[in-house]
Amino acid sequence: MSTPIVDVVDRDNRPRGFRVDVNHAMRYGQWFRGVHVLVYTPAGDILIERRSRRIPTYPDRLDLSLSGIVDAGEHPQDTALRELEEEVGLVAKPSELELISVNRYNHRWPSLHARARNIMYHYLVQLPHRYVPLQLQRSEVAEAQFVSLSTARQLIRQHQLAHLGRLEPRYAMYAFLLDAVGQRLAAPTLPPETAPILR
Repeated sequence: MSTPIVDVVDRDNRPRGFRVDVNHAMRYGQWFRGVHVLVYTPAGDILIERRSRRIPTYPDRLDLSLSGIVDAGEHPQDTALRELEEEVGLVAKPSELELISVNRYNHRWPSLHARARNIMYHYLVQLPHRYVPLQLQRSEVAEAQFVSLSTARQLIRQHQLAHLGRLEPRYAMYAFLLDAVGQRLAAPTLPPETAPILR
């Protein structure tokens, strides 16, 4: 699998006019774009996945969102749709994605001698129900299942549940995404708020 090429941006998400491979960007702390997508249903079911044991970051941990790197020249929305299809086999339309925020993510990986500096686009996508066939990308996803919104919130509070496992430590981001889901389930007819940018 080839190394993704990314557009380098500044901390305010403005393109800097050049592209590098993602390993170079992480080695030198350059900003680039990424996405997270949380999948839910009107009944309050949340899709969670267990990361592959072969993946370099947080292997065998639970993840409440699907994530990916925005390739050079790619729109973040297209990345979100691509990751949905690649990771779990879900095909969605652009109109079914809801952008809820664009934030900075700045994290150092000492074990990888790298630094992830991302402008992260957060999306929600609603499925009509939980009974959908999933086709997992085994190199990244070991298993996937739906849990209730209350179970997902409990997982964030406790960081692990005996019958599920340990959660990837992105607790604040997960809580933000689940709060957004809760708001939409409580008032599904209200128009979505404008997505906050880099807050």
